[in-house]
Amino acid sequence: MPAPQPDPADPDAPLTLAAMLQHERAVLDALRVQDGTPANAPRVGLAFSGGGIRSATFNLGVIQALAERKLLRGFDYLSTVSGGGYIGGWLAALIRRKGNGSVAALEPLLACGGDELTAVRFLRSYSNYLTPHSGLLSADTLGAVATYLRNLYLNLSVLILSVAALLLLPRLLIAALPQLAGLQLPGLGTLLEWSGFHSLNALHPIYFGLGGLSLLVAVVMTSFNLVSTGTPRWYCQQGWVLRLIVLPTLLAAALFSYGFFLLGAKLTAPPLEWMKTAALLYALPWLYGRLLSLVFGQAERRELLLRPLRSSLVTLLSTLAAGALGGLLFYAAVHGLRYLPAETAVWWAVGLGTPLILKIFSLVVVAHIGFMGRDFSNAMREWWSRLGGWILIIGLAWLALFVVAIYALPLLLWASHWAYGGGAAWLASTVTGLLLGSGPATAKPGSVWWKEWLAKSAPWVFISGLLILLSALLQYALSDVDGRALAPGSSVQDYAYHCLAAMNQVSGWLLLGVALACVAAAALLSWRVDINLFALYYFYRDRLVRCYLGASRQPERAPQLFTGFDPADDLALADLVQRPYPIFNTAINLVKGSDLAWQQRKAAAFSFTPSHCGFSLATTASNTAKCRGGYRPSAGYLGPHGAFLGTAMAISGAAASPNMGYHSSPALCLLMTVFNLRLGHWSGNPCHPSAWRAYGPKLGGRYLLSELFGLTDSDTPFVYLSDGGHFENLGIYELVRRRCNYIVAIDAGQDEKFNFDDLGNAIRKCYTDFGVRIDIDVNALRPDSATGLSLWSAAVGRIHYPDAPDAQLLYLKPTLACDIPSDVFNYAVSNPGFPHQRTSDQDFDEAQFESYRKLGHHLAAHVFDDAYRELLGNHYNAGQDLPNHEWAGLFRILRAHADADFRKQAKITT
Repeated sequence: MPAPQPDPADPDAPLTLAAMLQHERAVLDALRVQDGTPANAPRVGLAFSGGGIRSATFNLGVIQALAERKLLRGFDYLSTVSGGGYIGGWLAALIRRKGNGSVAALEPLLACGGDELTAVRFLRSYSNYLTPHSGLLSADTLGAVATYLRNLYLNLSVLILSVAALLLLPRLLIAALPQLAGLQLPGLGTLLEWSGFHSLNALHPIYFGLGGLSLLVAVVMTSFNLVSTGTPRWYCQQGWVLRLIVLPTLLAAALFSYGFFLLGAKLTAPPLEWMKTAALLYALPWLYGRLLSLVFGQAERRELLLRPLRSSLVTLLSTLAAGALGGLLFYAAVHGLRYLPAETAVWWAVGLGTPLILKIFSLVVVAHIGFMGRDFSNAMREWWSRLGGWILIIGLAWLALFVVAIYALPLLLWASHWAYGGGAAWLASTVTGLLLGSGPATAKPGSVWWKEWLAKSAPWVFISGLLILLSALLQYALSDVDGRALAPGSSVQDYAYHCLAAMNQVSGWLLLGVALACVAAAALLSWRVDINLFALYYFYRDRLVRCYLGASRQPERAPQLFTGFDPADDLALADLVQRPYPIFNTAINLVKGSDLAWQQRKAAAFSFTPSHCGFSLATTASNTAKCRGGYRPSAGYLGPHGAFLGTAMAISGAAASPNMGYHSSPALCLLMTVFNLRLGHWSGNPCHPSAWRAYGPKLGGRYLLSELFGLTDSDTPFVYLSDGGHFENLGIYELVRRRCNYIVAIDAGQDEKFNFDDLGNAIRKCYTDFGVRIDIDVNALRPDSATGLSLWSAAVGRIHYPDAPDAQLLYLKPTLACDIPSDVFNYAVSNPGFPHQRTSDQDFDEAQFESYRKLGHHLAAHVFDDAYRELLGNHYNAGQDLPNHEWAGLFRILRAHADADFRKQAKITT
């Protein structure tokens, strides 16, 4: 194999897309020389779509029909997705092991009739590949349940410990705030006086002092952001805005709220005094920010010096006026805090007072913007609006956290007689939402409204119930609460007073110790519980390998006698340098991606080939991702032994994942992560200098949270890969990228209504990303409304490349026609969903397996035999070789047949 040429400027950098394709083409040229294929022969690609075992079995029949006609040897590429990858992996392993890398040597063995190939019989035996021995009480079924529960317990422990630490935060804060009163920070008073915050220093140097300094940092950084021009500075990025502005503002609001509660009775100054003080305190940080901008920013200095005197005067007066309004609002808030119930005053002062003060800050800014008028640019107003959104988010989250901390246990004690019914309803809604959200009945045009509503609302019902339950258990365990101490009929508020009184007796050190223990245990489990190893991924991968790769090792296969697995079934992806050259398509999830044009797709193509693994993002104006793609050698990717065929197959078929491309939704991400329905895989980012060699992250907690909240992107050391159908399910995307001259695409996706969703999605993405236009008419494939039968099962289209000659696309789809075999027709009559039964059905029985296999064989044979007969004349026989230069003639006849059948369809419709 020719060695890829590294970048001379950076030998450790990943290969670019162009360099990868150049190397791959050199590999294929060498393989063509070995096969005796002319160098100028057209590039031909074969694509197997997604669709689970249905696609795999249908495409098995297609493979057999192609092998009988000696057409398999004519394909350069085999591009597969999901279920198509099952049978694609089976074929690749079979060519390597039984054909010694030559598909021509394997073709006679694949022919139907006579003794069936052992590898095909093995697939037939393992058609129920997840649990081969069927039955609810079989060892396979119960072993699968045990595996799922083990992984669920381990992953759920990490999440529950993390959430428990978060739920302890309000109690820790309430316990810690009084302890700050005696804290002495050297130089704080001097710094406040030097800064001009005399009134804060006079009130309380800790609560108001620290709060004032936090607010000073926030306002100064806000000033820097607003006057920043030219090249965006590091502090203008959203992450830094949250750290340097939003979080200090939250800290200031929390400290101010407790300070006002503590000193409320002593704050007797009249409203005018509050207005004057607040106007000064609000104006000073803005002045500091502008002065610092003048000192450190050349562009800012130029912008400020060119500003007219009137504008500067308006800015000063607007700042003072907005600050005065804030003083008046603070006066009202402080006097309102005096009316809080004594039993819960401190809790509500911090819990409700903090978002209230954040709202006052927001109103001050609103007034500031209004007073400025046109002296604030539209860009500045938009910046303030986005910041206001984040302040609102963090204020609501703070309030929700305190409400749960205060009322979780009181609510459960008050409603204890409803506990069983409420718990059952909670579990039922969770399970229903999980099944609907991960199934095909939602997130599609025309979906039933109540199913959509249940799928979207169930995750929030679940997480609310989980937070209430965890908070109540923590409160009950850490404090001596006796729910029977109150008289029957007591209100929720009475229970709240009773519980908070008990909670106030708990030592702050005990709370801190429990919180730190939760964090330490979560970190330990995150380190030891591998995020890939204890997902469903390995369960799924091992069974795929046993079925589809173990088939090619008969009779040498020697499985472990108790489990039935043989580690030798798998083989390295780098060992499959052969024709057709396999491409396993997966999706790199970009749910948090920065490209605005990709908000619907939320993913990009990530391919596994024998030479390289990686991805390449299309460059757009809105794409600010640091990593836009790269490719690494398959021999070193994902560990010292390189990527394995089983890994590529399993990731390509990882349909049930929290983050799944354009199917992703925040609610579904949360629910599927919590219940560990995770078939996807965290793989090393090819852009990262070292992570691409690792099989997975050492600390999985960060990445588990990324799955939980839908924060996957391409800029982290590890990227989240899932089913290739989450991006493009037909499998032609990479073949179009490689400018194939002829493409044969087998679409075995679930499409009982013949909407051709996967074909339409592929056409759109090829045009959007490559500028490639595909014209194809599929009307002849649609079944007649009266009989349910189609005239033909194929269509021929034209591919218009912007930088290469036009190409041809043969599109084949499972359909029912008048001439299908009797046994297949009988199965179709008995099973109305055939040949588009649901993809979630992954446990085929013998009749189902044979019906799909035979239908694939029959349709492919029928399509090619008619064209062969016309092309080669009376001397045609099914085993006759098709010279490479005759692909053009073959496609010309196929197009003529498709056009004739379309005219018949049009005539019937008319």
